[in-house]
Amino acid sequence: MDSTKTDPMTIERLGDLTVLRLDWQGVPAGMDPEMTESLWSFFDLERMQPSKVLLVFAASELVGPDSLEILTSGDGPSGAEGRWATGSLQQRRMVREENVLRRWVEAVRELPTYVIGVIRGEVALRRLAPFLACDYRIAADDTRIVNTLQQMPVAPTGGVPWFMTRLVGPARTSNILLELTELSAPQARGLGLVNYLALPDELEQKALEVAQKFASMPRAALVGVKRAMVESCEDLSTYLNRESELVRRLSADN
Repeated sequence: MDSTKTDPMTIERLGDLTVLRLDWQGVPAGMDPEMTESLWSFFDLERMQPSKVLLVFAASELVGPDSLEILTSGDGPSGAEGRWATGSLQQRRMVREENVLRRWVEAVRELPTYVIGVIRGEVALRRLAPFLACDYRIAADDTRIVNTLQQMPVAPTGGVPWFMTRLVGPARTSNILLELTELSAPQARGLGLVNYLALPDELEQKALEVAQKFASMPRAALVGVKRAMVESCEDLSTYLNRESELVRRLSADN
């Protein structure tokens, strides 16, 4: 077993299985260059020397206890208008986050590796794309996917609507994005956003068991299934290009 640690990431290699644990401690995607560069370096290595299965813990940003959104300066009134009043700072943060999530999602989809994502706790719906991009998705059964899209003038990034439309259909996607304030893990499992639920204190053990089961399968079968599923969808890059333009337009307007 070869285990290496790079803060804020832990990489553990168990034969054909690689386990990536992310502990970004509430720092939003793209806000810390060192964190994101460590992730890009890992993906570059995984492309060159692919594992059969990659298990990613905490693949999406966790929601902090003090704020559900990072696009606030902490100044001015508590209403959305006041929090967006400073403009340029929020615009830079929003665009930077969108760029990081896009690159993350594209890396996961392009890897010649079967990727399993794991989430727990509170997770922001609009930053759920890295989890939805995975080939198989596991959640602790007390996970809460929190939706703040109705309170904040920001669009989900990284292709969240694209993935959700393909996983649950356009009608349910509209209901989730525009009507629900949160989604429980059992609800997400029932809709097809999550493949497997585990008790919180058994999450790591169960996720490893699932990953090892897949890792015991022939590589050609795993790669073939992944490629067929990815290619059965319409072009994600085209969608992400449109999404990038929308994010820039919305951030400039606000």
